[in-house]
Amino acid sequence: MKKYLTILAFAAFGLSGAARANFEECKFYGNDDLQIMSPGAQPVITPLPVGTVTTPIQISNTIIMETTPALKSHCAGGNDGENTYQITDNSMLAGYIDNKATFRTNIPGIVYTLAMYPDGNGVTAWFPPNAGSWYMTAPNDDHEELLDEKTWHVRMEIYQTNGFQGVPSDVNFLTAGAGPIGQIILGDPSNPDTSDHPRPHVNMSEMSFSMPLNRPTCVLRAPTTVNLGDWYPAEVENGNTSKVEFHVTGTCVNTTAVYYTLSSTHTTADKKYFTNTVENTGGVTAAGGVGVMITDSENDHYPVPADSYQRVIAIGEVVGDPVSIIDRSLWATLVKTGSDPVTVGVFGTTVTIQTTYE
Repeated sequence: MKKYLTILAFAAFGLSGAARANFEECKFYGNDDLQIMSPGAQPVITPLPVGTVTTPIQISNTIIMETTPALKSHCAGGNDGENTYQITDNSMLAGYIDNKATFRTNIPGIVYTLAMYPDGNGVTAWFPPNAGSWYMTAPNDDHEELLDEKTWHVRMEIYQTNGFQGVPSDVNFLTAGAGPIGQIILGDPSNPDTSDHPRPHVNMSEMSFSMPLNRPTCVLRAPTTVNLGDWYPAEVENGNTSKVEFHVTGTCVNTTAVYYTLSSTHTTADKKYFTNTVENTGGVTAAGGVGVMITDSENDHYPVPADSYQRVIAIGEVVGDPVSIIDRSLWATLVKTGSDPVTVGVFGTTVTIQTTYE
């Protein structure tokens, strides 16, 4: 009795080893068309402002999606191998990024890429950039364990290209049109027997994703330092200093007007001039009797006070026209403030430009 049990156990081990040695191909369980399903947690997509993207840039985290029905693979004896091949359909193809096909969305200049992968993420197969032909997208010879009895999932990445011209005013969600993405097969696609070697079609539906959009607004820049020059006290006393031009620049999206105000914790009592923040410490002598006047135009003699009403940085030629490229000049001048005499020393102050937009 003991011998009989031992022989059975030995035979079982031998069969197990022989079965694994004969694994030479993997395949999907069926040919059913697949629909990519909406992700459970919808990410919010925020495009970058128009003009800030010169080469494609990813604007989303990786988004995990599922298919219906579920796509499952298994491995058994055969001679077609375990490599993954895909063919991309031309219907929704937009181009390519990093050797991955990109597909159109409802917003020009925003595209997405798609990959298929099994449980465990042992292989990742991105749909290839060239349509109409089978391409090996995930080499996997002799690693059946990565594919055997696995459920496959979808990975999506969203990119912005230099073709982006803003989010239309009536669009609040990023979506994809319904249509075919392509096909996927495990093993040599030259085998014409689709029942023996399934190659399901992968499709996007109008319900595959509908992601909320955060509209980009403005990205504006101003210099951190404006050099007002070196002046003799008499030149400041007599108003013979020069105006120094500086710029507020940037880009905006879905914006019809941009305004600014000035603020500072160091101003004269009437808030027309910005006073010295330098203190007489550590061998540094602070200039006295001086401040900075900021004006809205080169020939303007009236200062822009702190905490005043909003002034225009940019506005459309016609009310309601979009504003996209910002390049606004302002001028700063070192001036005498009050009745105290101007004294030699170092001058510096801090002014914040606060912007609002419509």
